[in-house]
Amino acid sequence: MLIFTSQLFLAYVSTAALGNMVLPEISRFSQHNNGFLDLQFNKLYGTSFDIAKKWQDINLGQHNLNFKQSELYKRASSDYQELEIKNQQSFYSLDLFIGTPGQNVTVQIDTGSSDLWVTGSNNPYCNGSTFSDTVPSRELFNCSQYGTFNTNKSSTWSSNNSRFFIQYGDTTFASGTWGRDVMSINGLNVTGLTFAVANASNSSNSVLGIGLTQLETTYNGSNSSHSYTYANFPVVLKNAGLTESISYSLFLNELDAESGSILFGAVDHSKYSGNLYTLPLVNTYKDRGFPNPIEFAVTLQGIGIVSGSKKTTITQTKLAAILDSGTSLTVLPGTIIHSIASSLNGRYSPLIDSYLVSCSLRNSTNTNLVFDFGGFTIKGTLSNFILEIEDDICILGLSSVDENSVILGDTFLASAYVVYDLENLQISMAQAKFDNSTSDIDVIRGNSGVPSAIKAPGYSSTWTATPSSISTGGNIFPTVTSRSSTQTSTHKGNSDASTTSSTQTKKNYGNRENPRILSSIYFLPIINLILDPLFDGL
Repeated sequence: MLIFTSQLFLAYVSTAALGNMVLPEISRFSQHNNGFLDLQFNKLYGTSFDIAKKWQDINLGQHNLNFKQSELYKRASSDYQELEIKNQQSFYSLDLFIGTPGQNVTVQIDTGSSDLWVTGSNNPYCNGSTFSDTVPSRELFNCSQYGTFNTNKSSTWSSNNSRFFIQYGDTTFASGTWGRDVMSINGLNVTGLTFAVANASNSSNSVLGIGLTQLETTYNGSNSSHSYTYANFPVVLKNAGLTESISYSLFLNELDAESGSILFGAVDHSKYSGNLYTLPLVNTYKDRGFPNPIEFAVTLQGIGIVSGSKKTTITQTKLAAILDSGTSLTVLPGTIIHSIASSLNGRYSPLIDSYLVSCSLRNSTNTNLVFDFGGFTIKGTLSNFILEIEDDICILGLSSVDENSVILGDTFLASAYVVYDLENLQISMAQAKFDNSTSDIDVIRGNSGVPSAIKAPGYSSTWTATPSSISTGGNIFPTVTSRSSTQTSTHKGNSDASTTSSTQTKKNYGNRENPRILSSIYFLPIINLILDPLFDGL
């Protein structure tokens, strides 16, 4: 979930209110504190957060043939028909208890934003709320399942009397007031953590942003008195002594898993195979006055497809790619999506603005999308990128915003184990491993870096500027003799991790804007819609 770039500075807090803020008082778990915090989160599935459910509650699984990852709808109008594809999204949730007495609010974990905000009980977009009659009925949603926060029912709520406002790239927004209250997350007391209560929001989910503090809505990169950062959740954990570093490791687990985990202040070596490689974050907003990176963007050196013994390079253009758990699909430039679709014998449909592909690809076990990060690759099972919208009708589940945007969302992150080192502005990645049974946890201490991680061979070969165009073809699959990296890790994983040459020549450079992927994709007006002929021949 990524903040809309043209409105990065969207919250205004007076210096007087800032002076009244206190360091959060955090109590440790009853068990011995080992310098890290392991939070298990639920994975919810649905077209929107308000109707999303746990995997087991909707009886999904590999053998449930009635479940569709996307659904096709016809929306009637007086003078046209509109076709809509609704994606079944993944939401990663934690339960908060806020106030006295405690009120339960479920929040979505988001690496693509940095603020914690919860939906207020008087939000007019909540169906049945006091002011819901002021909002068109089509824009209302159910807020009861995952809770809202009523400040009037908490005896310990303290407002900072300062405005909060955030807007995302899909035009969803949240507006309200900053404050603090008694709070716990999965049993951890985080009383004093600054958060916002959204008295108006057309987003169906509250959000726990755990990104860099420079992405907070209170900061715009300037030295103005109205621009500052504050201690958000990852920083508060270190300040309170619960972790030794501002860092966390994200393990989404397989796409159909019921839960995943986020490990604050440590790395779990049992959850990945091969070496853990480190990359620097790239600053995509340097030309806008931000001296340091504000988002989790790394250099993507290339993309390819492996099917059995056949290897196809799609591109070697360098692009800045954001790792975002708040985005369900993977966003790539249209040129790259077209090349991938062509390699899969896909056919573009202007009717739904998507590429139709054979549904047999959903069952493919030996075909992978390969993402090259300069000396190592992450393989994503192709079936994760194929969406069924009707019986035996499938599309390529990649989205395009513009020719420079790359967002590696859940369909990619499910295949990767990612360590976010916020102190050193680095990311460490490896191929995720799902058959782990025993944890192997190392604490990340201060700014010393991630234990057992090594610099990627292409660490210094980073994205620097927007490309004039995206080149296709090339070779991200060099032979063994062309590998130039001799680094080894002190922690050995399985031998199936892939590496590529660190001496490849890249012709172009990439940049991205900062949109949030749409939860529903709307298409141009369509007259006399006839579906059946469209899908013949697949």
